[in-house]
Amino acid sequence: MAGIGFELRKLLSQGTLTSFAAGYGQSAIAAAGPWLLTVVTIAAIPIALAGRVSPEDLTAFHLVVMYNFAFSLVLSGPLVGVATRFLADALFKRDLRECPGMLIGGLAILLGLQLLFAAPFYLLYVDAEPRVRLLGLANYFLTSGIWLATVFVSSVKRHRAVSGAFGAGMLTGFLAICVLGPRFALAGLLAGFNTGLMVVLFALLGLALAEFPYEARNVWRIWEWFRRHPELAASGLVYNAALWIDKWVFWSSPQAEWIPMGLVSMPLYDSAMFLAFLTMTPALALFLLRAETGFFERYMAYSRAILELGTWEDIEAKHRALIEEIWVAGKSILLTQVGIGLGVILLAPRIFGWLHLEFSQYGAFRLGVLGAVFHVLFLFITIVLAYFELHRPVLALQALFFLLNLGGTLVTVRLGFAWYGFGYLTASVIAFVGAFLVLARALNELPYITFIAANPSVQQQES
Repeated sequence: MAGIGFELRKLLSQGTLTSFAAGYGQSAIAAAGPWLLTVVTIAAIPIALAGRVSPEDLTAFHLVVMYNFAFSLVLSGPLVGVATRFLADALFKRDLRECPGMLIGGLAILLGLQLLFAAPFYLLYVDAEPRVRLLGLANYFLTSGIWLATVFVSSVKRHRAVSGAFGAGMLTGFLAICVLGPRFALAGLLAGFNTGLMVVLFALLGLALAEFPYEARNVWRIWEWFRRHPELAASGLVYNAALWIDKWVFWSSPQAEWIPMGLVSMPLYDSAMFLAFLTMTPALALFLLRAETGFFERYMAYSRAILELGTWEDIEAKHRALIEEIWVAGKSILLTQVGIGLGVILLAPRIFGWLHLEFSQYGAFRLGVLGAVFHVLFLFITIVLAYFELHRPVLALQALFFLLNLGGTLVTVRLGFAWYGFGYLTASVIAFVGAFLVLARALNELPYITFIAANPSVQQQES
């Protein structure tokens, strides 16, 4: 969790509409602020450079950024998942002395492993001039570093600082692109954007090291955490791959579009699904708001009742209160996402007109918005299950989502244009149903899970 509960509870305790709006806005910043700032910057570039940079160079720039965003996210997922768990344990123990070493070691391992994938792709596969290849490779490494650095800064309640770093970096990148893009074409676009990413990465690293003013030691201990939590590492890979597998399938289809440098995309599907994903932002903000207030308080009360050797009646009462809060939060997220989804679908013709999108994308967009309803609920449930240390069931559910999205998309590609988006929708619905059943059983058996299944001492005795 993001760790802004104290500020949110203080705002909501005022009981006014203004304080609620401030709390919701702060949750939105924590949940999606950096993402939205990046999206707005990239969307503004073609508008600012219209007539000054060729459409071909703008398309190539967007594809390089999208490729780097997708593959760096997937391949950095294992390390980010393990680092998140390390930070959670360190914060719980209030011992942050090893955080600088883990950050430095994590970056070294991350960039070293990513080099094995990114270097052959850009230096051997991509058909472009040398400076474009090197700038694309640098963009990949900067993006990968940002994924990990953001985790370390977000863990210590510095969400405004994170959003501020992204805001300053994206503004710098936008201005640099406006200067360099018209002069150096694609190389200028990448150089300008890389300038902004460098500002973001160095700002995040500076914030992290300022929060952890200790000597960097045990730099390679991150490997020990991989051995402790292999399910978390696998989850980071599988879930992020599940988010992109439908796009990759479309990129390999006969309907995909190629550009001279060797990159491929499916604009009719990619743009529609990207817009559909944006509809999840308010629900994610609400989820963070509820998770950091009601759910967190109920969960801590339940945990304290166990750790402080409370009576069975007290534990049962806290257990029932936690279950009630989860159902209430789930219903709130569902109603929010359904309301937003229906509103966006009704306004889609106007939205498409404002954004100058093709109306042939409307079908995939509508199905993507419906899929997002179940996707955000699936995400909510898997995070709750992760709270209960049920990492293997979470990994199984994420693998199910991946396989369903893969299989469903392969089928819809064969069925034709009218079916685009049904694969993602089907995968989201079935994955949500599976996750709901797992959650219902877990909540019913939560005392057993707490005392037996998730108890390290019991597991060690059994092994």
